Amino acid sequence: MFLRIHQYYLGLKPLKQLLFLFILNGIFWYVAWGFYTWYFNEAEKTFVYRLFHAAWMSLVITIPLNWKKVNHAFKRKPND
Repeated sequence: MFLRIHQYYLGLKPLKQLLFLFILNGIFWYVAWGFYTWYFNEAEKTFVYRLFHAAWMSLVITIPLNWKKVNHAFKRKPND
């Protein structure tokens, strides 16, 4: 299963790889934040709050750890 996902990931273009990593990281942070609120009994946190936190943390983690992919995905093509 993981090998198939990894092969799929390697076949993507750099920008789609970043989006894929962002989504996976966002799912991880959403689940982690859900466990945190469950364990510390902070049920007043809303769905939107957890989703915003997951997206923010995913962005903060994905960009620095994959800086070469970010540069490669957004580099300018020389004019012909």
